[in-house]
Amino acid sequence: MRTAARCSSRRRSSASTVVESATPEIRYRVAGETHTLACDLIAGCDGFHGVCRDVFPPATLTTYDRVFPFGWLGVLSESPPLREMTYVNHPRGFALCSRRSPKISRHYLQVAPDENPELCPMTASGTSCA
Repeated sequence: MRTAARCSSRRRSSASTVVESATPEIRYRVAGETHTLACDLIAGCDGFHGVCRDVFPPATLTTYDRVFPFGWLGVLSESPPLREMTYVNHPRGFALCSRRSPKISRHYLQVAPDENPELCPMTASGTSCA
């Protein structure tokens, strides 16, 4: 799709500067050589803790935040994961089991944003929270 749209990817490169101007530019290096990419628009969509945040000049950075009415309880376990990523969407919430490696699993449970994990002791058979 990128090729059909005449777009290209810059792999094994590192952005060093985003230049503020009427036509913004990204300066990056590949194999020790500096290149400049002229842009109409630059978007760093790699999350709040992503690498883009430190590259943009502070005066040009606009952040957007969305607060959801729920939180996540994440559990990383040393246990064989299920063969396939498994999830359930239920009126009481969402749950997800995912594979991190052949021996590590990650589990997520949707919880209330003010949930106190200390009131939800884990037992061998699972959680005692309602």
